[in-house]
Amino acid sequence: MPRIDKFIEHVAPVRPEAELHEFLETLRTHQAVPVVDGDVKGIVFVDDVSRREYPINAKAKSIMTHVPTVAAGADATDAATALISGRHKALPVLEKGAYKGLITDRGVLRAIAEKPLGRRVKDVMNEPITMTTADDVGKARSMMRDHGIGKLPVVDGDNVIGIVDWTSFVSLERPKESLGRRDRKGDYLQDFKLSVTTVMNRAPLTMRGDVDVAEAAKKMGDASCSYAIVTEGRKLVGIITCEDILEVMAARAPKEGVYVQITGADELDAFESEKLHSNVDETVKKLARIYSGIEYFFLHLKKYESEGERHKYSVRTRLMTPVGTFISHAHGFDLARVVDEAMDHIERIVKEDHSKRQHVKRGRTERTRKER
Repeated sequence: MPRIDKFIEHVAPVRPEAELHEFLETLRTHQAVPVVDGDVKGIVFVDDVSRREYPINAKAKSIMTHVPTVAAGADATDAATALISGRHKALPVLEKGAYKGLITDRGVLRAIAEKPLGRRVKDVMNEPITMTTADDVGKARSMMRDHGIGKLPVVDGDNVIGIVDWTSFVSLERPKESLGRRDRKGDYLQDFKLSVTTVMNRAPLTMRGDVDVAEAAKKMGDASCSYAIVTEGRKLVGIITCEDILEVMAARAPKEGVYVQITGADELDAFESEKLHSNVDETVKKLARIYSGIEYFFLHLKKYESEGERHKYSVRTRLMTPVGTFISHAHGFDLARVVDEAMDHIERIVKEDHSKRQHVKRGRTERTRKER
């Protein structure tokens, strides 16, 4: 697997005291800005800025995320695993202890695109949540927060006409100095009632579902795009993201048995963590009895803003089996219930798929018997 050296993005760092308006344009361009003061302190991600609506004078140190670093000599598989482990879009690269640049999910895609991965796009793509031309920006924000996703294809009937992501909303955020008094509601003017068509990308990257994942990675990397919409003609059939491809890469690391990874659970207390891991172990064992040869199981937990003393959670799972990929989502305020809902859902859809396949198999057997 190639090293990441030639895929590093040289993004200028900012100091912890820098204010958001000073590096907002860099954030729009690169989706991530490193915070450095001697050593690397963290990264400011565009998703967080757009999701949480920070004031324009917020300091980098107050909005950055603490992240691990990657050595300049690391290979693409190591970088993919590091990105997936923390569900990050980018990580700082160090050379001899000094900041050199960022390795992004898109950069890793360019690194891994040199060899076929033996998986087709349709094997790992997601069934997307969509919006229509009648929906507004406020609804888009709410849907992305509730479902823990970063992209929403916009459709007109069955046809894809654009896509909205967190970066789309940054273009709506303007410093208070540029607004009239009547418009001021804090530090930003958020145009919640604008149609999503005013901020969507009207030329999203598209591809067929039968191409190899490595080819998809190359196209996404070359376009500096973190997703591709999967279509048949203009009809939407799925969406594949950098995260989906990185999961495939991480799962290819040497291992014994099913590759299971749980991310986002670091803040859980010991009881919650033990319950979560027990739930995952039990479910994976059940699924392995249905389909042998399971390659990997990922669960990503995300905690959002609080409402009083309550926090909202989202859980996303992905199971890769010899017959295809299964995905489930759940969200709500009760952590245990959200986890149970996500695990029950993935178990149910796997059982339904297996039942359908068995029914088809019995039908073929019966037809063959009659023909004899």
